[in-house]
Amino acid sequence: MLKTLLTGASGQLGTCVREMAKTSESIVMPDSQTLDLSNTDNLKAQLEVIAPQQIINCAAYTNVDKAETDTDQARRINTEAPAVLAKYALEHSIPMVHISTDFVFDGQKSTPYKTTDATCPINAYGKTKLEGDQKALLENPNIWVIRTSWTYSEHGSNFVLRILELASKHDSLSVVTDQVGSPCYARNLATAIWKVLEVQPNSGIYHFADIGEISRRDFALAAIEEASKSHLIDRCTPVKGVSSSHFPSPAARPAYSVLDSSLIENEANVTLTDWRTGLQNMICRLAAQKAIH
Repeated sequence: MLKTLLTGASGQLGTCVREMAKTSESIVMPDSQTLDLSNTDNLKAQLEVIAPQQIINCAAYTNVDKAETDTDQARRINTEAPAVLAKYALEHSIPMVHISTDFVFDGQKSTPYKTTDATCPINAYGKTKLEGDQKALLENPNIWVIRTSWTYSEHGSNFVLRILELASKHDSLSVVTDQVGSPCYARNLATAIWKVLEVQPNSGIYHFADIGEISRRDFALAAIEEASKSHLIDRCTPVKGVSSSHFPSPAARPAYSVLDSSLIENEANVTLTDWRTGLQNMICRLAAQKAIH
């Protein structure tokens, strides 16, 4: 049985990675004391104790706005820790998948971002994640870096769950129209991660998101429509489109961050689904959970 170190195991992606694991996988999910990603001085010694046979790094400092002021902590977790993990993987000749983000791009394109496109993050979160990708690949060119975008699931805290909560409490919502991206159901990403570890395609950078592009406002509306069909909420709350200036925030967001996932589809034989199907599957699982409780 292969011992897999899963960082960020309690997050929405980490939870989905656990759910999608095969029975032949032994998942090690250390707490922050057993494996403290913010303390890189002790990280190598902690890894030696755990002695994983492969690594999936889903952990990240993901509070985009807070990262503008808490940059040192964001850099420790997003930049320094992945480099230590990657170096350990190289020294022990074990595979490693590291999860990254669409926020490494500035959003100035109008066609989907390829893995070869120039990066230019516009906030501290994106900068620390990009530096983490670069440092990890510098330490170990044999790893797989998978950038994803707009991740959501039935677990944790995410855009879809927040929209459904707001829609159940308010007569109308306002959501931005000038941010366009590729939604990604975390269970689909989790399946892709396991597929990469199984197939072991060429190392380097890959993109993974569900097929298609949509604005935040239209994605919110779709989530409400699907939830209403599944009786998770009792009405289709109207969603007004507004500009990002309507919601001032410390960190800028890319206006366009659609990802081209064709490379991972071709190289790792990963099956892609459209974003609406991913959303429907998530809503179905959420409705089933609610029915159980």
